[in-house]
Amino acid sequence: GIPMEGNEPYISSGTWSLIGTENKEPVLTKAAMDGGFTNEGGYAKRYRYLKNIMGLWIIQSIRKEMDGKYSFAELCSMAEAVGDTEYRINVNDGSFLAPDSMIGAIKNYCGAQNMPLDVMLNCVYHSLAECYADTIDEITVMTGKRPSALHIIGGGSQDGYLNALTAKALDIPVYAGPVEATAIGNLLAQML
Repeated sequence: GIPMEGNEPYISSGTWSLIGTENKEPVLTKAAMDGGFTNEGGYAKRYRYLKNIMGLWIIQSIRKEMDGKYSFAELCSMAEAVGDTEYRINVNDGSFLAPDSMIGAIKNYCGAQNMPLDVMLNCVYHSLAECYADTIDEITVMTGKRPSALHIIGGGSQDGYLNALTAKALDIPVYAGPVEATAIGNLLAQML
């Protein structure tokens, strides 16, 4: 259900992020296996070559820990107002999978116990965008195909700030939506 031409990479963005591209042949190298990539069979005998990485789970966990005091839009605005910060986290680090306190886990990872909320959010957004860019770079090396654009679908495609940071990190256009691309693609495949 992604409105794209060719085989540009995509991110199915939500709690988790599936980052990949479609190929006519599977990528069966040791580097692909070591990098955590999979080859899933797809429509028309194509392969979805992708990697499952952390998505907006960290932001969702911070919001939940604050008892929903702020909307996602407010959290995003707080992060964006900071501009940038010196802090970065490895969003795929095991300490962020199911901590008792996501806020505490981020502060511990950064060694900054007095980190303000807006700086923490900014750190997470920048770290996610950089992880996305690094993963797209891995895909480029392993497939030999340099992308001209990136498509972000799913619920996370509505996060304009994360999309903008990702576009900046990759230096290519990012197209957002549709939110329900998975359902649309399933319906189209069944109709065909």
